[in-house]
Amino acid sequence: MNELAIITLAERVDDLEQARIATGNRVGALERTFGGSLPHLDAVLEQLQRVEDLAERELRQVWRSHPLADWAKSVPGLGEASIARLLAVIGDPAERRNPARLWAYCGHGDPARSRLRKGATQAEVLARGNPEAKKRVWLIARQFVRTRNSPYRIVYEQAREKYADRLHDAPCPRCGPRGRPAPVGSPWSAGHQHAAAIRLVGKVFLRDLWRQAHAVRVGDAR
Repeated sequence: MNELAIITLAERVDDLEQARIATGNRVGALERTFGGSLPHLDAVLEQLQRVEDLAERELRQVWRSHPLADWAKSVPGLGEASIARLLAVIGDPAERRNPARLWAYCGHGDPARSRLRKGATQAEVLARGNPEAKKRVWLIARQFVRTRNSPYRIVYEQAREKYADRLHDAPCPRCGPRGRPAPVGSPWSAGHQHAAAIRLVGKVFLRDLWRQAHAVRVGDAR
């Protein structure tokens, strides 16, 4: 019942967040074009924010009775709503045979195997991981990097040092100008290094999440 409640509330938070962002974009467009918004849109935006906050508060309350809640609370930078929204997408991490299966589902598997050909079908995209799970892990990892006392921030800093002198082993659209990928042998850009380091943070977190979920399943959680 707890897992179903988390999934239901997380989906409502997602819906409200998307509606609030879309309405905020409309308000912003009107302000840029006409110097002001419309009263009813301002009221809608304010109400959406209020209801979204309420739904997220309810999600956090339900999350606190989850078997992984105490562990998650001990991890600096890991918000209750963030971990609840991730688990609403991936389910019980311990259902995967090993961390690698969880990485793959969250789009954090072998980067070489995750490269998509141009014009890939939706089925091919989904076969390389759940896009929503990947997004949730990315947001969590990014918050870890912003949290000075998070142990995962150290993972990020070490990764940045590791990638500082990394050279491309394949043409890289990320590091080159539009339509001109950076050539093989050229250095990774700072943005490429940052993204790769955050990805590594996500992988380490998912490994730890899987281990803790597995410990809970076998009754050996700390």
